[in-house]
Amino acid sequence: MRAGKYSFKEFFVNRYVEQVVVPEIQRDYVWGKTQLEGFLSSLVADFNSYSSSILPDISEVLSEPDPLLQKDFENFYRKRNYSANIGFIYAYCDDQYPRRYFLIDGQQRLTSIYILLLVLASRIEGADTFRKHYCLAGKPKLDYRVRSATSSFLANATDLLLEQPSESITDQSWLIDDYRNDVSIKSMLNNIDFFQKYLDNNPIRDEAFFEYLQDYTEFWYFDTNISEQGENLYIYLNARGEQVQYNENIKADLLSRLNNDTEKNKWGKTWEEWQDLFWKKRSAHTRGKGNSNADKGFNAFVDCITGLKLYLSDDKRYFKSNKSANDSSTKPPIASILTLEDISSYLNALRFIDEQQEFFSNEYEYSGWLKGFKDVLWGVLNNGSTDWYVDHTSPQLFSTETRNMSFCWGVLHWINSALFMNLESNEIFRQLRHFYLRFNNNIRAVGQVKQSVSNLLNGIIINQNTDSEEYIKEQWLLCIPGSKRNSYESIIWQIEDHPINLDGSDVGARNISHLVNFESKLSLNDLADVRDVFYKIFPLDNNKNKELQSLLLHYGNYWRRVSPLYYENYEFHNWKYITRDENGYFGECLRELIASKQTVNQLLEKKRQQEPSKASTDLRNQLLWYNYHLGERMWTQGSYIAIGGGDEYPDHIFSERKVFRNTKGDYRGGMPKDLFDLLNNTER
Repeated sequence: MRAGKYSFKEFFVNRYVEQVVVPEIQRDYVWGKTQLEGFLSSLVADFNSYSSSILPDISEVLSEPDPLLQKDFENFYRKRNYSANIGFIYAYCDDQYPRRYFLIDGQQRLTSIYILLLVLASRIEGADTFRKHYCLAGKPKLDYRVRSATSSFLANATDLLLEQPSESITDQSWLIDDYRNDVSIKSMLNNIDFFQKYLDNNPIRDEAFFEYLQDYTEFWYFDTNISEQGENLYIYLNARGEQVQYNENIKADLLSRLNNDTEKNKWGKTWEEWQDLFWKKRSAHTRGKGNSNADKGFNAFVDCITGLKLYLSDDKRYFKSNKSANDSSTKPPIASILTLEDISSYLNALRFIDEQQEFFSNEYEYSGWLKGFKDVLWGVLNNGSTDWYVDHTSPQLFSTETRNMSFCWGVLHWINSALFMNLESNEIFRQLRHFYLRFNNNIRAVGQVKQSVSNLLNGIIINQNTDSEEYIKEQWLLCIPGSKRNSYESIIWQIEDHPINLDGSDVGARNISHLVNFESKLSLNDLADVRDVFYKIFPLDNNKNKELQSLLLHYGNYWRRVSPLYYENYEFHNWKYITRDENGYFGECLRELIASKQTVNQLLEKKRQQEPSKASTDLRNQLLWYNYHLGERMWTQGSYIAIGGGDEYPDHIFSERKVFRNTKGDYRGGMPKDLFDLLNNTER
């Protein structure tokens, strides 16, 4: 049977097809309400578009009316524009069983439509039509024949629904207990009931829907016995602009390379299990924008591990110096690089994270970072936009790609290697933290992945740069007794996980060393004090911190000058930079807050006890003077102070400077406030 696009009816009435057989090695028919609701709603939506379509009239271009030609054109037009495409169906035939096609992929979809057509036929007196197209010698052409119970049930249920549609299947004597315990039979029974209720409760014209499903539900059929068809079909599809389910082509190509049916069946079932994982994860960590199917994430995963394998083997043949569209035409021959065992190995690495997470979490007081870690990992895969074949030696050209490569490749290579070495689960999870921090620090050094994993496998600190925070922190942790290390690490992770600390990009990849001195003697209480006070200063549910902006004026020039630069424009709330200030103003403030056990407001009130000198020419003292008199009204518009710009006139208090104004960022938004005007309208 030739590969190509078939309607449901065309496939079953094909002269080469006597039976479509679900092999024993395949999993059970397990689709239930959740899958059917999405699947059926998509089919109904396509049917409604088809039903309401306005067809072009070609009579204007004909010399004389031709009803047959008009009808043929209408069929062609509807087929092209309003068909429901359900993807790819894969099967193989065997010379020992002529005209029998054994499904490798597509059982859930084909069985669901078969049952739906059967239910519809029972409602419209369509027994003859159904038997003509979908039965052979009175028995269903869709055959679970190698599973005798399922096969017998389907044959009996077909007869009953077509001949006695008012009878209940569950009341029949042939529905023996063995049937009721069969997973596939239970799903079929439930789904027959689901379809009946759906059709009863929705305004669908049964007869028209029956015809539509037969003639306009389409799929691409692919015979895995014929390996050449993969490339030819792929080229044909792309020439027509059809979107190919990329991983399905790879699957077919890989399965076609196997030597016997047993192996094909085994790996076909395994592939379905892999797809199930990506189906379950299709909406994971996508900020509410879940994928409609498993393909986007699975395709990205296949490309990711193919790129990783090329990287690990130093194979640079397929690197691209210019990023092009991330489509299959620009990708290397995946099935010639990747093996089924490779995919299985890296899938096990993904599964390990979910399967062992609870065990790891029970060993640590805090492991909340794993949620953020999984958000990143599954977010990258489900987004599907990373080109895993760009030249990673040019990180500035491909910053997004190399950041994702460094993270995903590091994670998968580490877990895969660690599992091979039988390392303990706790240790595997601990070291994942490094890759998570590197991602948040926007580290794009893909070339370091191999060496980093090698270091970890050999018990060496991941980063051998003795000036790096990674190295200093790990050296310090090695001095902590093993029985206490989990407690210390839990607090360190909590400090690092505050959003201000977690984003170490452009600030030296520092997530904690700006708050904690690892060269000093630190107790568990010392770390806990840093954590507790930092979270009080920066509560997660409030990003406004006017009191802290005022308090830090007492420690030094902590602000940053920002654009526009044609006047003095200063920013006072970029905490990512302020907390890591090289002069240590924030660190000094933090230590005083910890030592005094005071709140920001209490310490600020203490600092304000003496009025700053009005005669000072120092900018900080001038800002302190205004803050002393205005308090947090100084920040009424926002967290910026502009000096000059706007009308060029001197400040009323400090005449050697242009006027001081509080703004939202510049003069283009809000209502900039002259600090002197605020002073005249405010009592401290």
